[in-house]
Amino acid sequence: MLIALAAGACTLPKVQAEIIDPCIQWFRTHVTFSFTEHASTESTSFDSGLRPGYLPEGYTLYNSVEGEEFVHLEYADGENQLYVNYGLHEEIMLDIEHRHAHPEFIDSFQGCFWMQVDSEHDNALQWEDDQYVFVILGNLDEQELVKIAESFYH
Repeated sequence: MLIALAAGACTLPKVQAEIIDPCIQWFRTHVTFSFTEHASTESTSFDSGLRPGYLPEGYTLYNSVEGEEFVHLEYADGENQLYVNYGLHEEIMLDIEHRHAHPEFIDSFQGCFWMQVDSEHDNALQWEDDQYVFVILGNLDEQELVKIAESFYH
């Protein structure tokens, strides 16, 4: 499109309507949360071996990505996917047009449950403890997501 604009094949209003306006609308309906490491983690090495002790029936690990300060786990039950992320730093971007925030307690930690408002978007649960930031994203209800979260501690 930009090449076509430079070549004179399209006009600036067309670029505005097809590229710029949709980008502005997208940023108005999404929110980004950035978390950084806690001071207490400076002397603690990163544990990339943490896994949830509970998963809903049928879910198995099919992919994992491990970095120096994060882990991304992908589970599936044949139809649905479940994503579990944790790390010293975590950035998540959620479509707030299709999710509503609700505070949630995971063991003794305060978190946030992001409830989907339609079937095309997953629920999300985000929390942090003294060492890590966690995000679970999947088409599961609040009780199941909290059960998975709590299983990291039992």
